[in-house]
Amino acid sequence: MGIVHRFHARDLHLVTGPATRATPVRFRVLLDGQPPAAAHGTDVDKAGDGTVTHPRLYQLVRQLGPISERTFQINFRAAFRSCADRRPTSNGGRHE
Repeated sequence: MGIVHRFHARDLHLVTGPATRATPVRFRVLLDGQPPAAAHGTDVDKAGDGTVTHPRLYQLVRQLGPISERTFQINFRAAFRSCADRRPTSNGGRHE
């Protein structure tokens, strides 16, 4: 079970939580089909692994250097709940 999204931004966040309270859900993030390495967010390690523990905003990607169009993929290992997070910007939708 997962999500694939094409984006152009420095950060990528997801509001999510486990479908069942107090049941952590493990997930894996990929950028362009590869682990994020140095572009991992605060809630993901360099291999792309993370755990949803309770409903909140999770930072999944934090790109360094020049920003480019990327393909994000997240795969969950159990049921989850999620909401899209698209924050307004003053530069046409790009977070730079």
